[in-house]
Amino acid sequence: MSTNDQPDDAEQRLADAVLAAVEQYQRDRRAEQAATDTDHDDPLTRDYLRWMANRHPRYSRKGGAEFGRFLDQLAADLTLDDVRVIRLAAEAAAAATPRAIRAARARGMEPPQIAAELGLTPSRVYQVLRDQAAENDQP
Repeated sequence: MSTNDQPDDAEQRLADAVLAAVEQYQRDRRAEQAATDTDHDDPLTRDYLRWMANRHPRYSRKGGAEFGRFLDQLAADLTLDDVRVIRLAAEAAAAATPRAIRAARARGMEPPQIAAELGLTPSRVYQVLRDQAAENDQP
């Protein structure tokens, strides 16, 4: 690491190469599983969605050709119906997020933990909780 704890170019290239190898292994493994599982014709498994969600922020931050390759891979993996389902599911999840926050808080979870699990900032969770409290106080 360099003096400011940021990876240098060589370290970043190595990290990218390792990640690419792991991703290729995962794609190959999914392909093997799909070939042996006659009921598996749906890439919308929880594992695939988690894979997509975990990689999207990294590739979108980098932008450029890597992000383009990631999007090309998604386009190749997903049918138009898959894309529709994911888009509508994302909208539903976004709409349900305030209720999920409220339910988690009611179960005793602290806002920073809720935020970490949802991938939100703690300030956003606190804002949702304040908004809900204001709604409950209105006549």
